[in-house]
Amino acid sequence: MKTLLIGNHTVIVDDEDFDRVSAINWSVRVRGKQTYFTSMTRRLTPYGPQTCQLLHRIVTDASPGSRVEFLGSYTDLQKHNLKVTPKGKRKQK
Repeated sequence: MKTLLIGNHTVIVDDEDFDRVSAINWSVRVRGKQTYFTSMTRRLTPYGPQTCQLLHRIVTDASPGSRVEFLGSYTDLQKHNLKVTPKGKRKQK
């Protein structure tokens, strides 16, 4: 595990993701009670151009429409702390 400093947050990522995500300029975005780590870097993806990237979606390589859930702290972006739910799959009650 390695750490990144984004704003005043220390973010944990897996070793294999560190080089890829540390090369990107990240910022902190707060929406209500949720805190996200975002980048406004433009890049071409298989799904089309993106202007806003979310760090947790980059780490998990989540496809559009899928949901990424944090199983623990939002600053722990290791794969074991993130769960991707495919598009169309709903939570069981």
